[in-house]
Amino acid sequence: MSLLKLNKVSALRLRGEIYKKLGKYSKASMDFSKALEKEPNNVLALRSRGKTYQKLKKNKKALTDFNKLLELEPNNYLALRLRGETYLKLEKYNKALTDFNKVLEKEPNNALALRLRGETYQVLKKHNEALTDFNKLLELEPSNNRALKLRGETYLSTGKEPNNAYALTLRGVTYLKLGKHNEALADFNESLKLEPRIQYVLLFRGETYQKLEKYNEALTDFNNFLELEPNNNYALRLRGETYQKLKKHNEALTDFNKLLELEPNNYLALRSRGMFYLKLEKYKEALPDLDKLFELEPNHALLMLRGEINRILKKYNEALTDFNQALEKEPNDTFALIL
Repeated sequence: MSLLKLNKVSALRLRGEIYKKLGKYSKASMDFSKALEKEPNNVLALRSRGKTYQKLKKNKKALTDFNKLLELEPNNYLALRLRGETYLKLEKYNKALTDFNKVLEKEPNNALALRLRGETYQVLKKHNEALTDFNKLLELEPSNNRALKLRGETYLSTGKEPNNAYALTLRGVTYLKLGKHNEALADFNESLKLEPRIQYVLLFRGETYQKLEKYNEALTDFNNFLELEPNNNYALRLRGETYQKLKKHNEALTDFNKLLELEPNNYLALRSRGMFYLKLEKYKEALPDLDKLFELEPNHALLMLRGEINRILKKYNEALTDFNQALEKEPNDTFALIL
């Protein structure tokens, strides 16, 4: 009988693990709960249910499971780390710190615990301690992008002049968003001197050059970036726009076409290509893009524009339909009345 009971508990737990891997967290938690009804002290089921509750954002329930697990196994360092992570989500930062400290006393090179403790120090505004953890983490995992980002953010929080490429990049992006393009450019240039392999800096610098109307320099950066990531939608759009500014119309069209092959409903790409066709007075080619734009986001301005193109193409019935719709939405629109 006990063997049958054990088999059923094991089957429930294992099925729960499969549900968890498939992202079916509610079903997983039900199986773990059924297993725990039969074996309340099953540490594997407690841990798995706690992790599942984390996924479901039921952090208080997760905490209950990890607390019970640690009553049963006080030196279970995985459970300590999981409980610390749960405390962090519940904004109980000092308790989180206590758990991460215990884990790192036993496992000083535990990369995940280092990151989580660093994040906790960040929230507590203990920036020097956070930097120590992120620096150690990056010694263990030099290519850990998340750790690089966290360290860069911490440098910015301290107000210290950043001396690493990622921190400079973060500050440059902030300057770019604020419209401080010369300051952004200086940071991106310095970042690429320190670490030429951070390819996204090329994209950000290219965008900055574009804002500064330095289109040839922008084009060079976009070309270099797209050699590394040929299907990057954002870079293709920016390069297409840059080609437009340089009056390289065929190259611009190639980029917009490729972008729309990758992402047929990309609103900005459709708008860019549609406007490009209009500038070249290629009204037949512009019309399908405007139709698609209107499907994605109907608005009065598009109706007016499409009506005018239909009128130019002598599609008078279609033009009339567009202008009628435009006048229903904006009955006092002088432009529509004149047409």
